[in-house]
Amino acid sequence: MGNRNQHTFEPSEKLQEFLQELRALQTTIHTAGEEDYEYLEGDSVCIEAENPSGQDALFVDLGEDITLTYGDWQAFYEADEEDYALALQNLRDLLANRLYVVNVFCREDWICSLTMEDSAIRTDAVIKEIREFLHTADCDEFIRLIQEKGAGVHCQFWSKGKKNIRIRPGEFGRH
Repeated sequence: MGNRNQHTFEPSEKLQEFLQELRALQTTIHTAGEEDYEYLEGDSVCIEAENPSGQDALFVDLGEDITLTYGDWQAFYEADEEDYALALQNLRDLLANRLYVVNVFCREDWICSLTMEDSAIRTDAVIKEIREFLHTADCDEFIRLIQEKGAGVHCQFWSKGKKNIRIRPGEFGRH
């Protein structure tokens, strides 16, 4: 794998730009040493943005890299201009309800999380995307597990609503 030859920066240098993107929301900035934020080091920060709909808050960690967290979904971005632009676009799309988060569980065990770009949650599209995601990630054992035991799928927009989908045992292979 080659070097992307991108300009790198300290993610904490982008704090004001992320706060600008989150300006319509109530935010709290967390630093190292606070309870539940001991993982932050040096000048790393975590921006917590409250969800006005009462659903999960959004967290933006600015440390050695950039991390977006919403519920059980996390996305990691390198500290370069290309990934920074992608992180900002994903943040904008999430807040504008142009994408939603999909979390997959088999019984109580988390299997994976991903995002989907769509204005509505469509069961067949979600199931197809989960299968493709797991296959592409070389996680065919999870496909077999879901086929055998079934799964619960929690889909959630930022402020537009959520939907739970149940994949019954034997159903996953039919999609």
